[in-house]
Amino acid sequence: IKLTGVRVRTCGLMLNTRPISNSACLGKYKHFLIRQVIPHEFFIQDTFENDIGLVQIFWDILDYPNKLEPVCLPWIPKTFIDKNFSPEKAKTIGWTRAKINETLEAIELPVLDMELCKEDYDIMIIADKQICVGGTKDVDLCPEDSASPLVAISRYGRRSAIVQFGIFSYGPSSCGKSGAPAVYTKVSYYIDWILGHIDIPFRKGAGF
Repeated sequence: IKLTGVRVRTCGLMLNTRPISNSACLGKYKHFLIRQVIPHEFFIQDTFENDIGLVQIFWDILDYPNKLEPVCLPWIPKTFIDKNFSPEKAKTIGWTRAKINETLEAIELPVLDMELCKEDYDIMIIADKQICVGGTKDVDLCPEDSASPLVAISRYGRRSAIVQFGIFSYGPSSCGKSGAPAVYTKVSYYIDWILGHIDIPFRKGAGF
């Protein structure tokens, strides 16, 4: 599959609500063409290790007329948290299990001990690079929601902010299967990789 563009729309996301209704969104989707896609050079398909990448577009999204607030990265030391920190609960955002669904859902899920994911996925688990999430019956994302963010409110410098802790990597084949958690890539582990691949000279006029 070749990625050609991304769609952006301003929506007010309250982390204690679901679904994210169209009434909470402003204007129409804006389509941005992709300048380049940067997958992790050591991504392993069999185990989903290093399941992360960057997408650069031909525009600075923050110049979009409707005000946009980007999610914050767990950038140490701004967050004043350890790289191994994960919140007890977090929200994941995706299209869930409906066959035809144009409404985003914000779902609260528990963050679990990695040992629970090892019981289901065994050798595929790399504890320092991943987060174990969910396992609640009928409350989870579907495989089609791969790359959905895992976010939580966290201290960020002198304020609180919505911070992205994870990226949906893989999980059970059936959405919300009871007792089977999902695995998310741990964003904090890859902060150095992300910063090392951001094309600083193109921060104005192109964005990640």
